[in-house]
Amino acid sequence: MKKLSYITSTNAISFFCSGMIGCLLLFILISLSHGTASAQEPISGPSAIEGQALWSENCTPCHGQTGVGDGSTAASIAGPLPDFTDPAFIQEVVPTDYLETIKEGRIENMMPPWKGRFSDEQIWNLIAYVLLLSTSQADLEAGQATYAQNCASCHGENGTGEETNLPDFQDWQSLSQQSLSVIQTAYSQSLAHDDVATMSDDETWQTLVYLRTLAFAQPRIDGILTGQLINRTTDQPMPDMVVKLHLLQNKARLETLTAQTDADGNYTFSDLPTSPLIEYMVEAVYEDIFYLSQEPASFAPAENLLTLDVEVYDTTTTDPGINITQLHYLISLSPIEIRIDQIMVVGNSGQETYIGQDGKTFQFTLPAEAEGITFQNDTTGSRFVPTDDGYTDTEPIAPGTEGASIVVTYFIPHDGDSSSLTMPISADVDHVSALMQDQGATLTSDRLEFANKRQIQDQLYSLFTGENLEGGTDFALTISDLDNLTFTPPGGDPSAPAAVASILSNGPLEQTTWLAIIMALGGLSALLAVIFYPTIYPQPENDETKQKRLLLMLVRLDEMAEAGELDETVYHRARAKYKAELIQVIQ
Repeated sequence: MKKLSYITSTNAISFFCSGMIGCLLLFILISLSHGTASAQEPISGPSAIEGQALWSENCTPCHGQTGVGDGSTAASIAGPLPDFTDPAFIQEVVPTDYLETIKEGRIENMMPPWKGRFSDEQIWNLIAYVLLLSTSQADLEAGQATYAQNCASCHGENGTGEETNLPDFQDWQSLSQQSLSVIQTAYSQSLAHDDVATMSDDETWQTLVYLRTLAFAQPRIDGILTGQLINRTTDQPMPDMVVKLHLLQNKARLETLTAQTDADGNYTFSDLPTSPLIEYMVEAVYEDIFYLSQEPASFAPAENLLTLDVEVYDTTTTDPGINITQLHYLISLSPIEIRIDQIMVVGNSGQETYIGQDGKTFQFTLPAEAEGITFQNDTTGSRFVPTDDGYTDTEPIAPGTEGASIVVTYFIPHDGDSSSLTMPISADVDHVSALMQDQGATLTSDRLEFANKRQIQDQLYSLFTGENLEGGTDFALTISDLDNLTFTPPGGDPSAPAAVASILSNGPLEQTTWLAIIMALGGLSALLAVIFYPTIYPQPENDETKQKRLLLMLVRLDEMAEAGELDETVYHRARAKYKAELIQVIQ
């Protein structure tokens, strides 16, 4: 079987915050860097569309994508998880109870409290989505039809009951305090409903579920996305090809739809949400290589038409002219080592995707002192092959200035007040930059000049730039005043424990940090896939990442116990569980 490769502007980073423990970790990270979100009751009904993104990003590791309770870490939780797809279960749910559960958590069942992460309004949005997991669009449409035929004459077309002084089914404050079964009982006992007694049980429940959605914020779902699949090597359309449409929100994948191109290579997706919060990317596979539309796009306000094309290419094994169009070093410092996140954006000056000789497309070398080398956009663990003096990339390189990218993290130990590094240049470089966090150190180089200072999130960075480096050469980079460093814990919170800050300093860059860096470097589409590729094709965490996550969990558990925030039995049980997992990973 041929290897499937992925091409857009780049490949991407994998993030470690997943799984049941990951949910709790996310809570810990946020609570360390932010204050508790202010409680706010929803002014209007909640939005299930916005809740879907929260669900996909935070809840699926335990509860599963569909809510059946079959997430990747569900087996490690004592007792069965609720099945949100079971209509009988959802019929008994009182939404206000879920508000309390999500806010305060159920730490004895390893569910974290989310009040430090989400506002009340966000939690209501999440609840709205959960309440719909047990029904389908067809059920909602059937409920709407039954309502229009049997109920609208009294309750009004929109369920407000204004003309007849009946209950307002758009009043979420009232509906959120009642289960559907309670509403169904009131309906069945009302003599006013004798004339609709012919409704079947299914029709009744479908109608009640539909009625509750009248209190939700109603998004438009009339969006139409069109595009064309084009072979840019031949400038010909690609007929009869499968394309996939990925729906993303807050960098979480909501859904993937499939369509077929017509004789002119055109495709259409209809009935799409037009919320500006939702982003779209189109994917196609040609000659076993994945191609994506260049960047995610959203519907413009008040518009329901969107166009996204996908370009594919023929392949070649002859080097069409490969170079590094952009080389970036992101530098941060600790008392014992220099962390460097190195980004190489690789260009292809030809008109065909370069697949290399024997699958080897780009050879490169890292500094000789580099330790702890980790490739952050290696989704298979086999993309980068070690050589005698470095590594070889095996990913295809698409035509253009951003045909592929390589993201690698490594550490340079230091024990004095300065460190001199020799940075190898593996191919001709058009533009090079170093972005160093301001921590009291200074940077000098024979090929880089100071450009300016930039604020990225809550950290100040110094930017150094250079041009036109020749492949096969080196350049010097010296960092001085390493004995005069200052440190700010994650999020800029000086109260965060130093141990936690130390553990986090070795982890992958957070998603929001990557976005900020991308914008600081000029909004490179090559780096956008560092964010979006793992969203579309998430990868499991490796042992090193899991070890760091478990260490952080143990630190935070101890803190919560010392502060009296945990029941002693729960604390000892959770600590024993995480310690056992950590020992297993280390062994």
